[in-house]
Amino acid sequence: MNNKMNVTASHWVLVVALLFAAFACYLLVEPYINSIVMAFILSLLMFPIHEWIERKLPKHKNIVALLSCIVLTFIIVMPLMLVFSAIVQQGSVFSQNMYQWVTGGGIQEVIAHPWVVTGLDFVNEYLPFDAINPQDIAQKAAEFATSLAQI
Repeated sequence: MNNKMNVTASHWVLVVALLFAAFACYLLVEPYINSIVMAFILSLLMFPIHEWIERKLPKHKNIVALLSCIVLTFIIVMPLMLVFSAIVQQGSVFSQNMYQWVTGGGIQEVIAHPWVVTGLDFVNEYLPFDAINPQDIAQKAAEFATSLAQI
């Protein structure tokens, strides 16, 4: 009994079409992969709590789902939102403080420090590219601080 399958050109066309369709599906899902992974992690975290509530209320599936969503919202999502808002606030304060420090001459003090002057002289002497100018560094830092302060 010879059960060998003959692969013809039409089979290869179907394989290529299938690969193209799989790639197109990936391109559609790719922007949402982070959200899908986060939802999977949250479902793993909430599953024991949902099971516990389900054991307490075995005949009320909809109420169990509602309670699980409420628990998820108040125990996981709300603290995450508070942490995120604190991070954003700290970033804002940092950008304002950096802008004030750079415009107040702080970067000039750092560049005038003897260790920085010695390090820049060493780098300018041994590295094969153009010399590093401290004033260029100060200008770039000021531009960066200005861009941060405008956010």
